[in-house]
Amino acid sequence: RRVHGNGIKLTNKPNSEYINELKLSLSNCVYQICQKSPEDGVEYINQISYFIVSPSRNNSIKALGIGSLTLLCVSDLVDLFTAHEQLAIVIRSLFNTSDPVVMRHLVVWFGVNGVG
Repeated sequence: RRVHGNGIKLTNKPNSEYINELKLSLSNCVYQICQKSPEDGVEYINQISYFIVSPSRNNSIKALGIGSLTLLCVSDLVDLFTAHEQLAIVIRSLFNTSDPVVMRHLVVWFGVNGVG
């Protein structure tokens, strides 16, 4: 650690808040790509999977991952069964949230799957 001239401590490691903001921004960008051009979104399937299963406390990251996956499934670019298996890993933990972004993406996901 070193102290900058104005008293701000600089470290070599970014803090967890910065990392979460970065993940949120990236997941939002990938979601927008999947929304505008699903064919291009397929290239980010590994990142989408990471957003869904990452141990982040920010459920919006998971929700955007679910939204991206849903968009790819609706466009018939990702197999629905394979996607469902991927989501089964985290879906139970998301049911206990009151985050409206997460709930919206879960409702859309289940609508695509014909549940309801």
